[in-house]
Amino acid sequence: MTTMDRFEATLPGLLEDLGRTDASQLIADVLASTAGTRQRPPMLAWVRTTFDRRDPRPLFGTLPMSLRVGLALALLLVAIAAAALIVGGTRTVPTIPTAIVLGGSFTTDSLSPTALALPDGRLVVGGGGGPVLARVFDSRSRSVTNVGTAVESVQLQGAALLADGRVFLLGWEDADPASNGRSMAWVFDPRNGTLSPPVPTLDRRFEASVVGRADGSVVVTGGIDNPESSTTLASTEIFDPATGAFAHGLPLASPRFGHRATALPGGDLLLVGGDRADASNLAVPAYAVERFDPRTGETQKIDDLPGGSWRAPLLVWLPDGRLLVVPNQTLRLCGRHGIDPVTPFVFTAATNALEPALPLPHDVAAAVPLPDGRLVIAGSWQAIPGGCGAGGSYVDDAWLGIYDPITGRSIESRDPITGSGDLAIDALERYSAGAVLSDGHIALVSELGVDLLTMGTP
Repeated sequence: MTTMDRFEATLPGLLEDLGRTDASQLIADVLASTAGTRQRPPMLAWVRTTFDRRDPRPLFGTLPMSLRVGLALALLLVAIAAAALIVGGTRTVPTIPTAIVLGGSFTTDSLSPTALALPDGRLVVGGGGGPVLARVFDSRSRSVTNVGTAVESVQLQGAALLADGRVFLLGWEDADPASNGRSMAWVFDPRNGTLSPPVPTLDRRFEASVVGRADGSVVVTGGIDNPESSTTLASTEIFDPATGAFAHGLPLASPRFGHRATALPGGDLLLVGGDRADASNLAVPAYAVERFDPRTGETQKIDDLPGGSWRAPLLVWLPDGRLLVVPNQTLRLCGRHGIDPVTPFVFTAATNALEPALPLPHDVAAAVPLPDGRLVIAGSWQAIPGGCGAGGSYVDDAWLGIYDPITGRSIESRDPITGSGDLAIDALERYSAGAVLSDGHIALVSELGVDLLTMGTP
């Protein structure tokens, strides 16, 4: 939350107290509300000193209460104006997408849409099938390097940046029948382009989740035995990049696959979404959000997500330290597939609070946080103008937008049905992942390559 947001939230309480507290306390509250600014307004400091209760002879202390309240109000308004000037001077000017260009054209098929920004400014994305596990895209040269394997057909399941700059890659080897497939991991060094020999996982894991930890290890959680299996895994395993080997980890409280996990401050993992397979091999949604300690195996249930599909939700860390949880696909009404607003959730690790956030305009497939707290969002929808009863044809739209989780305001590219839209540019493809690159571009990943979004002032 920005300083101005804190101030605006505090102001009603200050005005309510105006008739029953002295100016010293009022100005003290105003000072507290601006504690996050880079500098304190000098007017506020002066007023606070003038009305300090520790002075045995407070200024105007002998005046009638009505005059004291009026004077306090006048000084408060001056203080508010001073605070607004300081806060306004330290806020960055919001930017919007001003241009989008084709960065590189190549297939990026993978089980888990991946956009992993490297420290050198390049981007790791999924490979295009066959022996290509991943691709490395360079936005400066517009070049692409394949990360190939000796496996005939492999799909990327997840990636994690290691502490030494290398990249952990978890893949699934396709087979016919599918039950003969297997999961394995590689370590890729982007500095010299080398790829380690494959290391089979201890358990076969299809649609598992990968999380890098602060100690340099990687935790792989859950998954399903193979694409045709009803065996959902609660087991975990930990990869040690120093030895290049897996070790069994402590089990989850409940099995799940197609979920997402992220590391929390302190070393715990947050597990969100996914499914479990029942005896008939049907997917049953895993609604429980769980906090899991891989060191002790302790699991704490945070809350249940509402009904709908929570397969492969988006987990986006906001600049203020909160985690935005976005459903990948909501319940779809006839003639309105993904076009209606959706409700994300915000998780606060310090309090274990999971709360509804302000709605997003549509189903979101990619979300990239900006330094100012907003997000670049992208997705696609299909809708019949007027709904199914209107008897029309479906309109498809791949869209692009900006979302502010504090205010809930969104701006979007042009809607082909209504003609409305605040952005002058539009999505070139259907994006499924994205990342901020070191050169300032926003990289947006689709099945056909990477596009580069440029941000600028309106």
